[in-house]
Amino acid sequence: MSRQYICLLASILFFSLFGCKYKAGLTEQSKVFSVSLDIKNNSKAIQLSPMLHRIIKDQFIRNPQIKIVNSDFTRPDYSIEIIIANYDTKPESFLDNDTLLANSFKANFEVYMNVYRERSNQLELRKKYLFTTPTTPTNFDHQDDNQLQVSFARDLSQRLSRDLLVHLR
Repeated sequence: MSRQYICLLASILFFSLFGCKYKAGLTEQSKVFSVSLDIKNNSKAIQLSPMLHRIIKDQFIRNPQIKIVNSDFTRPDYSIEIIIANYDTKPESFLDNDTLLANSFKANFEVYMNVYRERSNQLELRKKYLFTTPTTPTNFDHQDDNQLQVSFARDLSQRLSRDLLVHLR
């Protein structure tokens, strides 16, 4: 073998072993914590609570650091209280042929999140979320706001999981 080839091979081996401190998998900063979820609905949208609970749980399951537990059987590290304080919908546009029927809606949501450390019952995080969610003009079979609520629940669940991961690390 030539001397240049051996030097090149040795330098590649040296840099690959000592040059980068990359570690695959979870690092020391990443820790797993368990949470219990409680949703209180103080708005007029009665059907929003179960849907929001399911979508938030689905979002939390995607993050390996968050483990959802039932507080009746297991004591979690953190207790999350989500309060839907305000919810209202307004028509954004009307149909051309019938100005009494809405073509699209706009909804406003106000939500509070309180995160308590379970062992000490100390408030760890308090956040207020304000959402304005429009729908696109569609032909609704029924004039309801299910599409708005699903869109809102998805946005909220992504923000909640992001804020939890940033704050509780």
